[in-house]
Amino acid sequence: MRLDEGAIRAITSRSIGLVALLSISYWLFCPSGLIAQTLSVDVSFLMLPIAISSAMFYVSAIIKAIFTSKTMGVASDALKRLAIVLAMYLIAMQWAFDVLASILFWTFVIVLTTIFNRVMASLADLYKEPLLNMSSTALSLFITGLSLSNVLAALLPYIPSLFKALSEATFWAFTIAAVASSLSIFRYSPNPYLRTLSIKIGSNIARMTLLIFSVLMYFLTLRPHIVRLPTPIPVDLIEWGVICFSLWLFYRSLKGQVNKYLAEPLEIGDWAKLVQEIEHVIDTEQVIFADLVKEFIDHGVKDGIIARLVSIMLLNGLNEESIRGVVKKVLEYQDIPYPRIRLAQWIKGIDEENKRRRRDLLKAILAEVGQEIKSTKSPQLLSQTRLLSRTT
Repeated sequence: MRLDEGAIRAITSRSIGLVALLSISYWLFCPSGLIAQTLSVDVSFLMLPIAISSAMFYVSAIIKAIFTSKTMGVASDALKRLAIVLAMYLIAMQWAFDVLASILFWTFVIVLTTIFNRVMASLADLYKEPLLNMSSTALSLFITGLSLSNVLAALLPYIPSLFKALSEATFWAFTIAAVASSLSIFRYSPNPYLRTLSIKIGSNIARMTLLIFSVLMYFLTLRPHIVRLPTPIPVDLIEWGVICFSLWLFYRSLKGQVNKYLAEPLEIGDWAKLVQEIEHVIDTEQVIFADLVKEFIDHGVKDGIIARLVSIMLLNGLNEESIRGVVKKVLEYQDIPYPRIRLAQWIKGIDEENKRRRRDLLKAILAEVGQEIKSTKSPQLLSQTRLLSRTT
C-alpha cells in the first residue's frame, strides 16, 4: 500500500503532535512536575488517562489519513468516542469508593454498549445487513439491563423498602425487550401481520421496555399491598379485564394497519378499473403507458417512464426546472437492496415493499404533474396525465 503525500504529511504532523502533547503532559503532571512543585498538588493520576486517550486519538487520526473506506471511518469515530469515555472513567475512578466504584463501572459498561450499538448500526446501514443491526440491538438491550440492575443493586441499601424490586424488574424488563426485539427479523416477511408486528416493536422498543418495567413493578411491588385492601371488585378480575382490553386494543391497531397496507395497492387497481369501465378508453397510448408503468412498478425500470414523462412535459411547454425536478426524483429513487445475510422469506417481502415504494413515488410524481396542469391549464397535458394515472 503506497501512501500519498497528503497522508504522509498528516501522519508526520500527528506524530509530532502526539510526542509534544505527551512531553508537555509529563512535564506538567508527573510527581515532580511543574504543578506539583508550584501548587504542592499530586496530579500524576492524570498521566495515564491523558496518555491512553492521546494514543487512541492518534490511532484514529492515522486510520482516517491512510484509509478512505467508510468502514475505517466508522472505526475512527468509534475510537474517538471510546478515548473520551475511557479517560473520564479512569479519572473518575480515582475518587470512587466501593459503592461508587461499582456504579461507575456498570455505567461505563452501559456507555461502551451504546458505542458498540451505534457502530453496529452504522455498519449494518453501510453493508445493508439488517441481521447485524437486530443482533446488536438485542445484545445491547440485554447488557444495558444487566448493567442497570447491578447499579440499582449497589444502591439497594439507600432505596426505600417499597422499591427493593427495582433491580429485578429492570433486568427482566430489558431481557424481555431484548428477546422481543429479535422479532424484527420478520420485517421483510411476506406475512403482513408478522411484518407489521415487527415494525411496531422495532419502532417502539423504548416504550415497550417502559411498559414491561411498569407491569413488573406493579406485580412485584404494588400488587402485594393492593390485594390486602378491601375492594368491591376482586383484583384478579380487574387485572384480567385490563389485560384483555389491552390485547384487544393492540389487535385492533395491528389489524387496522395490516388492512391499510393490504388495501392500498388494491384501491389503486380498483380505481383504474373503474375509470376504464366508465370512459371505455382503450387505445395504443394507454397500452404504452400501462407497459411503462408496469415495468417501473414491478421491475424498477426507469428509462421508459422517464422518457414518457419528459415527452409529455416538453410537448406541453413545461419549464426546464419542473422537468428536472420530476426526472431527479425518479433517478434518485433507490430500492431496498437485498442484504448479503438474509432469510429466504425476506426476498418476497423486500420485493413487495419495493413495489409499494415505487407505486407511492409514481403517485407523488403524478400529483406534482397534476399541479402543473392546473397552473398551465393545458388540455393536452391533462388528458395525457389522466391516461398515465389510470395505469397506476
